[in-house]
Order: sequence, then C-alpha cells, then structure tokens
Amino acid sequence: MLKKFLSLLITFVLVIGLSSNVFASLESEKKELQDKVKDAESKKANVKLELSETQQEIDDLNTSIGENEDKLESLAQDLTSISKDIEDLKTELAETQKKYNEQEDLLKARISAQYEAGETTFLDVLLNSSSFSDFLSNYFLVSEILENDSELLTSIDNQKTKIEKDKKSLEDKQKDLKTKKAEQEKIQVVLNNQKAQKQSKVSSLSEEEKELQKEIENYKKEISSVEAKILAASKKANNQFNGSISGSGVLSWPLPSSYGRSRITSSFGNREQPVPGASTYHRAIDIGVPVGTPVYSAADGYVVITGYSNVRGKYIMIKHADNLYTFYQHLSSINASEGQSVKRGQTIAHSGNTGIGSGPHLHFEVRTSPNYGSEVNPLNYL
Repeated sequence: MLKKFLSLLITFVLVIGLSSNVFASLESEKKELQDKVKDAESKKANVKLELSETQQEIDDLNTSIGENEDKLESLAQDLTSISKDIEDLKTELAETQKKYNEQEDLLKARISAQYEAGETTFLDVLLNSSSFSDFLSNYFLVSEILENDSELLTSIDNQKTKIEKDKKSLEDKQKDLKTKKAEQEKIQVVLNNQKAQKQSKVSSLSEEEKELQKEIENYKKEISSVEAKILAASKKANNQFNGSISGSGVLSWPLPSSYGRSRITSSFGNREQPVPGASTYHRAIDIGVPVGTPVYSAADGYVVITGYSNVRGKYIMIKHADNLYTFYQHLSSINASEGQSVKRGQTIAHSGNTGIGSGPHLHFEVRTSPNYGSEVNPLNYL
C-alpha cells in the first residue's frame, strides 16, 4: 500500500514538475513573441517616421514651390499691368505733346500777327470806332481776343506741366518694370532650384514612397482644382452679401457648446503630418466631434460653394460681411445650397470623416478673401 502511495506521489511530483517546466517554457516563448511583436512595431514606427520625414521635406518644397509660383503669377500680372500703363502713358504723352505744339504754333502766329499790325493797339481799335454800337462791337471783340489769349497761355502752361508730370510717371513706371523683371528672374532661379531639389528627393524615394508621392501630388492637384472652383464661385458671390456681422464677437462657435475649445485636436499653424498627404502647415483648426454633429454658420452670410473632393471631403464655404469667409470640411452631410443666405447659428451641415483625415472631426477655416493663402487663425475671430 505504501509503495503504491509513493509511486503515485512520485508520479504526481513528476507531472507537476513537467507541467511547471512546460508552463515556464510557454511563458518564455510568449515573452519572446511579445518582444518580437514590439520589435516589429518599433521597426514599423521607424519606417513610418522615416517616410514621414522624407515626405515632409518634399512637402516643404512643394509649399515653397507653390508660394514662388504664386509670386511669379502675381509678378506676371504686375508686369502686364505696368507695361499697359507705360504704353498708355506714351500714347497720352504723345497726344499732349502734339496738342502743346499746336497751341504753341497758334501762340506764335498770334504774336506774329500783332507784330505785323505795327503800333496798332487794342485801344486804337476802340478809339477808331465810328459809332457807339461799333464801339461796343469792337469792345466785345477785343475782350474775346484777350480772353482767348489768356486761355491759350493757361492751356499751354497746363500742357507743359502735364508733359513733365507724364514724363516723370513714365520714368517711374519703367524703373518699376525693371525692378519687377529683376525680381521675376530671381524668383525663377530659386524656383528652378527648388524643383530640381524636389526631383532629386523624389528620385531617391523607395517604390512604396514613390507611390505615396504620386498620391500626394494628386491631392495637391485636387486642392488646386477645388480652389479654382471656389474662386469662380466667389466672383458670382462678390456682391451677394455685404451685410454687417451681428451678435457678440465677430464669429460664433460653429458647433454645439458641449464641443468647445477643449475639443481642438489640431491648432492653426505648423504641425506634424497627421496622415500622408495632409499638410504640415495647418490653415485651420480641427475640432474632434462624432460623425453627425450639427455644424452651425459662424455668422450671417451667403453660401458661396458646396462640394466634395477626395482631400477635403464634403465641404461648404460661406461669405460673411467685411470679406470674411468660413470654410467647413470633412462633413457627412450638407444642409445648405449654393446661393442660399444663412443666419448665425443656423445648421448648415453635419460633421463627418470624409476626405483625408485621422478621424471624425470638423475642419474650420477662416479666410480674409476667397483666395487660398488668405487663411487666418480662427481663434482670433471667434
């Protein structure tokens, strides 16, 4: 009996020992797997970080290239305007000079006629009148001649002053044209260098990164397309709403009060790229709210445009008084139409997660004109 008990006891101890060893082995293997997972996650994070840094450099170059292209476009418009002004001034100067020459010739002829008349004076003309009516007639004739002479001298003097002024203006315009052309050439050199740098960086990207870069470039093109539509729509809306902004503050909070400033997930200005393709300079504030949250018009206004793009998602822009514009993006639905007048606090949309984003939120933007690049910090107006 004792031997049987000892046998069972030894078997039990062996089983327990074996189980403990197996358990310890499994725990060790589990820990090893966890370490490998952590290592893989770490490597994955590093790859994402490196990818982000590479894209960041290209994105920064894209931003600078865009700014310089805008400057060149603006300079080209200035040069066209200045060139037209110069041509107009030249034409005006030629006409003024011609008029001046004609009046000067007239004055010379007038002086020659007086000289050829000898000693005869206006007083002689009056005294030689044969009758009172003849005297009155001669008087009015002399008065008209004197008045015409006076006007002629004044006109000649004015034309001479205008010629001098036009010449000075023409010189200033020509100097301005030269300065603008030099600035244009300088920016063009910088732009060419930036494009070369960008191409070099794009060429050094991995295949995965190149595919991502293509997507980013498409995003940029889509943004440009949306901005072109906004500008076209804003021209139609230019004189549609010029009322005064009413209520406390310039603009009111565009969401229910339960989603206040503490819900801001991305502030205005420089930031880390939240997702590939997103901007590293944030032109708005992002407010984290659940999909379907009511979005309010920040002030009385006029709906300039509504639409959808793969980047901005569903969006709506409203023009307010004093040329202020508010832009709402990543919406799930839109409750207002283009050309519609809206009131402060009116529900114009519902928040969502459409377009490029890292989660449900409202992208709220304030511009001082419909142009891309006129964005200002919304917190300064709310």
